[in-house]
Amino acid sequence: MDELTKKCIEKRIDIILKEFDFEKRRKEYPEECPCNGIGPCHNIEDLNCFFCYCPAYDLSKPEGGCKIGNPQGKGKWFERLGHEVSDRIWDCGECTYPHQKKIIRKYLWRLFTGQFEDKI
Repeated sequence: MDELTKKCIEKRIDIILKEFDFEKRRKEYPEECPCNGIGPCHNIEDLNCFFCYCPAYDLSKPEGGCKIGNPQGKGKWFERLGHEVSDRIWDCGECTYPHQKKIIRKYLWRLFTGQFEDKI
């Protein structure tokens, strides 16, 4: 891949990261934020909402789970009483992995380039 293409992709990724900054979204698009009025859903600096729902959440089973083994070691089973499909669901609400700019940058780089090694 030539340098001009790389710079173009990096510029687009920077635009996406800026657009999905939590503070920007909260102020400019409050109707789109499920956490509007209650604050950020994760307590991290520079929270990014591009992956509002984690791409590593395992939807292949009714109770969910983490497809990547939660690199932060956070997550727990949440017991759901009286639920028909499953009596528990994986709760990764304390995990901040998909909301970090460096992680989003890595996913987007892979998506835009088809290169799956750690480039950025």
